[in-house]
Amino acid sequence: MMMKGYFKNQEATDNTFKNGWIRTGDVGYYDEEEFFYVTDRLKNIIKVDGCQVSTIEIENELQKHPLVEECSVIGKPDSEHGEVPLAFVIAKEEVSEEELQNFMKDKLSEFKQLKGGIKFVQTLPKSENGKILKRELKLMI
Repeated sequence: MMMKGYFKNQEATDNTFKNGWIRTGDVGYYDEEEFFYVTDRLKNIIKVDGCQVSTIEIENELQKHPLVEECSVIGKPDSEHGEVPLAFVIAKEEVSEEELQNFMKDKLSEFKQLKGGIKFVQTLPKSENGKILKRELKLMI
């Protein structure tokens, strides 16, 4: 069962349906046994210097630091680069931005570094099912 389109919004309909396929915004792959794995959402991708950067990739690396309890990365508007990664971090105990920046230096490419900075927070906004609400993080910039 599939919808016919968006009510009174032809542009959204045209952007969602392409060549008989519905574009959900999910990013993933399937393995040799044809099992599908959803690994990201297009909405969780930011553009840095014209390159697509997965915020989840950055989060996964930052989460490996022993003093990071939880984190979320969004794109921060930047006049020079388009967007730059900005991390919101809940720390297990006191840790400096410099320490986390140094930790990330050799883990990811230069354009994936947290040039938007790191904001330490007590909590991250979440939906009822526990999903981090990145749209609310954008309001905190």
